[in-house]
Amino acid sequence: MDGKVVPVDLNVENMVIPRELLRKMSEAVAGFWDVMDYVYTESLNKKHESVERRLPGLRTQFAGQIRQNPGIPGI
Repeated sequence: MDGKVVPVDLNVENMVIPRELLRKMSEAVAGFWDVMDYVYTESLNKKHESVERRLPGLRTQFAGQIRQNPGIPGI
């Protein structure tokens, strides 16, 4: 380098994200919200009968993705 500062355009409008990376990122975000929906549903104190019918399938779907005791006090 010759000591010159090269301007970097950090404007989001100029970002280039490969389609595959964008797909993976959007799937990760959607998956996160699916898990959060399950956690919320599981945490309801009073569950409607339709929720109770839905939970076994959700438990199977998310088995292994959520640790039972993550080491957070009170959980």
